[in-house]
Amino acid sequence: MDDIKQQLAAIKDIFIQELQHKLNALDDAWGAISQGKADLSTFKDMHLVSHSLVGSGATFGFETLSETARKLEQKLKPHVKYEANISTREMAAIEPLLMDVRAQVHAIQAHKNPTPEPQPEIIDPPTPTPDPNEKPSSLYVCVEDPTLQTELARQLGFYGFDIEFFDTVDAFSDAIGTHKPKAAILELPNTKTCQPMANINPHNVPIIFISPTGSLDCRLNAVRRGSYAFFEKPVDMFKMIDTLDNLLHTRGSKNLAILIIEDELTLAKYYEATLSNAGMDVTVVTDPLKVLDRLSEQQPDLILMDLYMPKCSGLELAKIIRQQEEFISTPIVYLSGENDIKKQMAAIALGADDFLIKPIQPEHLVLAITARALRYQTLRGLMARDSLTGLLNHSNIKAQIRFQIDVAKRNKTTLAFGMVDLDKFKLVNDTYGHPAGDQVIKSLSHILKQRLRTTDIIGRYGGEEFAVLLPNVDAHSAAKLLNQLREAFQSIQYHAGDQTFSSTFSCGIAMFPAYEDAISLNDAADKALYQAKQQGRNQIMIADNKPL
Repeated sequence: MDDIKQQLAAIKDIFIQELQHKLNALDDAWGAISQGKADLSTFKDMHLVSHSLVGSGATFGFETLSETARKLEQKLKPHVKYEANISTREMAAIEPLLMDVRAQVHAIQAHKNPTPEPQPEIIDPPTPTPDPNEKPSSLYVCVEDPTLQTELARQLGFYGFDIEFFDTVDAFSDAIGTHKPKAAILELPNTKTCQPMANINPHNVPIIFISPTGSLDCRLNAVRRGSYAFFEKPVDMFKMIDTLDNLLHTRGSKNLAILIIEDELTLAKYYEATLSNAGMDVTVVTDPLKVLDRLSEQQPDLILMDLYMPKCSGLELAKIIRQQEEFISTPIVYLSGENDIKKQMAAIALGADDFLIKPIQPEHLVLAITARALRYQTLRGLMARDSLTGLLNHSNIKAQIRFQIDVAKRNKTTLAFGMVDLDKFKLVNDTYGHPAGDQVIKSLSHILKQRLRTTDIIGRYGGEEFAVLLPNVDAHSAAKLLNQLREAFQSIQYHAGDQTFSSTFSCGIAMFPAYEDAISLNDAADKALYQAKQQGRNQIMIADNKPL
């Protein structure tokens, strides 16, 4: 907390030093207007500076300056759109406002007594430091049933979970209080009733409880101790894995990505520091004409922009963004000093989702942005993902192939693309039924999500076929990794009635930059997959006839 306060204070100091530049800009524009040498652009420049002072002045705690600047902005507004002519009476009304702004700027500078040169560099937001006690990939397990412990170790081990077992509830509780694992599994006492427990979960780690009884008392006791899910014995192991998969990948989802479009760098840095401190990934663009490039690179969860900017207004920019199909639903929130409700509603009608008024308290900005961005991230995830597996669906994994190739081209890195296909999957459905087939598909999706990196991208290409994108790896490393997954997957046992069976997959891998575009990369991986099938299935094949 102290770090962010110091950082915001440093940005405020820079703002105070920059006030002289703004005052000079106002004086220069007013000089041209007073001498009858002004055109429409002169009024626009003066209006932009005064508008900037409205929002930034109040943001940094100079409310009197902000209010005077707002009055000046209102006087200039009629001359921004319609005409550059100004009457003697209007000039007489503007002159004292400009004098007030000048006096307030000088008073602020005198109080702070800043040194004009050299100006300190704006501090970039700090990189969040992970909690050294947190073990985000770990899973703590405490069960008294030795058979259940063996089965959990075997089944969860296939999916690459980092498991640590505890023999007693006391040891389990001590470890949770010290290390804060990502999730935990706890077996309740093997009795018909569930006795109240001490507070074993001080850090609210999500716990999956296993119990011999599903009574309300037992479930209530579990909920009060941080229950994320509850299983009665005998445990359906695949449902347990489903639950863990949903828990770990939902809670481990990426940070909210916010794009700030603000021509005033100091103010942009203030918002960036505020949102970054709240755990968001923030990108700042100060030139609105460069927005499209940054949009394609970042794919933000929300766009925060001012209404009035040089070169391009916020309204014009919103129209341009909405004309890009991939950003038609990305939330756009204006953050502006404009307090005219008609203009606010007009801005929303032209493609924005909300209008926040400067100044805004940091905590209010965080709450407003978080709520809107999370809603969009959730909706986008639902639309982009396959309902059975939770992986990207066909159209979105294909879009990611194109996007990741563009990233690899910019960064001059490699990209491995793998096509994964279940072997003889029709036979599984015909022999054991479609529910069993669905379990195999979900099992493969679990193993891919759990054992690949968070930077890797996974999608269900269609039916029993999957696609994986592995940025910045070579062909041999990609093949070695996918072969390890293949070996783990073929060891998993499935149950259909009184029958037990296993499944395998084959995989074809192609590399960028050997294949330079999405179509050729896809075709090469598909051909390699076909060769793997032709040569006996249950194997990995690299494009150009290179088996692992």
